[in-house]
Amino acid sequence: MASLDFSEYLWDRPSTSASSVDGSTPAVVATAGRRRRRNHIPRPMNPFMVWARAERKQLSKANPDVHNVELSRLLGDKWKSMSDAEKRPFVLEAERLKRQHLTDHPGYNRGARRSRSSSSSSSSSNSSSNNNSI
Repeated sequence: MASLDFSEYLWDRPSTSASSVDGSTPAVVATAGRRRRRNHIPRPMNPFMVWARAERKQLSKANPDVHNVELSRLLGDKWKSMSDAEKRPFVLEAERLKRQHLTDHPGYNRGARRSRSSSSSSSSSNSSSNNNSI
């Protein structure tokens, strides 16, 4: 029986080299089921993420049997119940991280955003042109 080659199906395995064999494409690293390039620049954390980073550790230590999904819900509820004054230090830290990110990566572009629906924008432009002609 001939041996089967499954290499094309193993797209999520971590790459062992810095680039492809011919050097034309950068290596891809698998992280938590997603593909990510080695030179990926992460976005700066928002105020909630700054706060949740430390709070999640404390909450998971206090409740070791609670699943991560439930921890996330608890964190979200707790954040929403906090006053603006309580959130202020985390907002300031997030702004500092954003400024630092801009200086560290001056040419950073988050990436092109896809339009939600091209048909709605074209239909609204058509209706406005119809209104002008009346």
